[in-house]
Order: sequence, then structure tokens, then C-alpha cells
Amino acid sequence: MTATDERDRDTRSAHSTKVMSRYYTGSLNSIKGVAMSFASYEFGTSGSFDAGVTIRDVLSRRATPETRAEGLRQFRKDSSQQTFYNSKRVGIVLIIMGLINTLLFTVIQITRSSHVECSIPIVDDATDGQGEWSTRIDSSNCIGDVSKFKQADKINVYYTIHNYPFHAASVFGLHSKSQLEGKEVSKDEVWRCYPFNHVLEDGKEQQIYPCGPHLWNLYNDTFSFSRRPLDKTQNGASLKDDIIPLDESQHILANYQEHADARNPLDQTISHLYKNVYYWLHSTSNMATLQSAPNKSQTQRDGKYPNKKTLAEVRAIEKLMTAPNAGTGVENGHVIQWMTPSPFKTIKKLYGVLKGPIEFPIYVNAHIGYDTAKFGGRKTLSLVVPSWPYGKLTSVQTFIGTLVLLSFPLSLILLLSKTGDTGRCVNLI
Repeated sequence: MTATDERDRDTRSAHSTKVMSRYYTGSLNSIKGVAMSFASYEFGTSGSFDAGVTIRDVLSRRATPETRAEGLRQFRKDSSQQTFYNSKRVGIVLIIMGLINTLLFTVIQITRSSHVECSIPIVDDATDGQGEWSTRIDSSNCIGDVSKFKQADKINVYYTIHNYPFHAASVFGLHSKSQLEGKEVSKDEVWRCYPFNHVLEDGKEQQIYPCGPHLWNLYNDTFSFSRRPLDKTQNGASLKDDIIPLDESQHILANYQEHADARNPLDQTISHLYKNVYYWLHSTSNMATLQSAPNKSQTQRDGKYPNKKTLAEVRAIEKLMTAPNAGTGVENGHVIQWMTPSPFKTIKKLYGVLKGPIEFPIYVNAHIGYDTAKFGGRKTLSLVVPSWPYGKLTSVQTFIGTLVLLSFPLSLILLLSKTGDTGRCVNLI
């Protein structure tokens, strides 16, 4: 072997030794790092590691099955402690929430006796054939201490529709925002309201303004209240004395409502477009609307179009707009109140505020224009003395009760769960 060959062999040997030294040094550092991770119980710090990658790399470098098994055992132990920490933390939070909810639930139960409400069913068809209907409300229609009506300055009046079909996601967004802003819109813009976007008049399409299934089915019964049965033969002064003032103003009904900023189209726009647009809600077009309104509901020959409003329905809508300071068209307080759809099949809306105090019996006088029989529903009218948290549309009691029922079982499961098996579903939190 020549001197050159010996030098080459020595060079290769030195290089190989350096590479192996670097490899073992790197492996040792990796194992030391993982050992620190295994020994670390403060997860979330810089000593933590990626369990999906690092543990595979580390275990594959261990020399014997025994050392690999020991490393895996240590990893599972540390992972179990991390899961226990997470479970305990979430469980404690849920217990605190449960205690707060229980306190609120108890307060609501204690104040439950303060809730007073009187409810009566409303008919779909008035017996006189003109839509006029009257009935008596007395203490037998009430729950709670009815003497509170004698002390209340204000009594909220609500109407409730049961089994209402156009609720929640079925109507969410099914209206034209531009129409509610009083703007002129194109045919394409009202397509989202289908099939409540056009009616057919003499074979010609007319755009419904405002469009949409929920708006089209606007509640249009009207109510007044009196201390005695109204006798139409009474003189005006006597009749006025018997009437109990009812506030249906826009200020009351549109307060905190989503579409309180709705605006009517300009009168000039209505006058210009009424032949192509069906302004079924606006008083300035009532003459044209009344002239074309059928006396009875008529089925369109083409089933994709809804029926035009009947004469009785138009009259009922007109009557809805006549309350003092209520507003007209989409600016009417009743319309604004109605425009926010309910997430449930039972829809409850504020009709007005009755001036108190009152003594029973009293009489409700109604003009009936809304038919719930067509969708298998029914309707009721309620008088409620405002009191916290009752007299509101949202059932606070049910909501908090549900939170209580959910908080405690979940917290107990998390606190009492046996950690160690990372595959258990409770340890995935």
C-alpha cells in the first residue's frame, strides 16, 4: 500500500468518525430534550413537544424494546396529567357557571308569584260577517294576583300565533333590504322573496312591495278595550268614557327592533310605478289597490303566484294604520314589530300598551282579519303586568334552567373522569 493510499484511508476514517460523533451527539441532545419534555408537568411551556411527531422520532431511536416501552409509558403518564389538568380546569369553570345560574334560577322562582297574565283565544271568523268581534275578560282568564292590575300604570298587550309556518331559517333573509329602505328595486333583487315576489294582474306580473313570506302574512287583527260592552247607539261622549286608552305608537312598538329604521318609498315613486308594482301596504296606493282587490280569495291560474289581498284584508291593513302616531306602510309600528321573525312556531308580539290601572271585567273589541286556520294554527291575546323578568318575550326562566341542567352534569363528568387512556372521549377536551 502506497503512502497516498494510507493518507486517503486515514482521511476517510477521520471523516467517518466525525460524522458518527455528530450523529450520536445530536441523538443524545434529542433524547435529553425529550426526557425534559417527559419530565415536564407544566404543559404549555417551552418544554412541551408535538406528540404527533416527536414521540415517534424519539422512540425509534431507543436501542431496545424495554427502553422504548419505558419512554411510551412516561409519555402516556405526562399526557394523562395534561388531560387531567384540562378536565379539572373546564370542570371548575362549569361549576362556577352552574352556581351562578342556580342563584339566578332561585331568584326567578322566588319572584314568580309577581307574574300576572290574562289570556283569551281569538276567533278566526267574526259571527257578524263584518269582522267585528267582542268578548269579556275577567279574573277567570288570569293567572297570578289579579289585584296587581289595579296598581299597574301600564299593561302590556301581546298577541300570540301558534303553529306559525314562516319562522326561523325558513324566512330569514327572505325579504328585500332595498325595499325596506324605500328604494326602487329590480325584478332580480326580489327573487329571494319567491314565491312571494310577484302577483298576477290581467296576465301581467306586478312586483310585490314589500315582498317576502313573513311580511306578506302580516298580522292584521286590531283591538280596543272598554270598561263596558260598547253600544253603538251610545253618544260619542259616553263611548269615549268607556274606552281604555291603548298606546300603539311607533315609539313603543319599534323600540329596540331590528328594522326600526325602515323607510317608505316616496309618494311620487308609488304614483309612477303602481301599475307595475303592487304596493299592498301603502296608503297612497289604496285607491288603486281597492279597485283591483277581489271580494274573496281567488286561486291564481298559475300556482306560482300568491293571491292578491282581498278587499277585507286591505280594509284590515288600513285599520291597522289608523292608530295615533303608529306610522304607515313599513314605518308602521305593528309592521316593524312583525318584521323580526320568531325562531319558533309560536310567535308572540307586542301589540300595544294599555293605560292602567284597570279592574275586571273589561271588554276587548276586535276587528278580525287574520286567518290562522289556513295553516292549522290558532291565536290568543294576553294582558301582562310588566315585572322582571316576566312581561318580556324571552323566557329567561327556561333559558337559565337549561344552563343549570347542563352545567352540573358536565362539570361532574370532567372532574370525576379517570384519566390515563388518551383514547377516551372525555379526555379529548
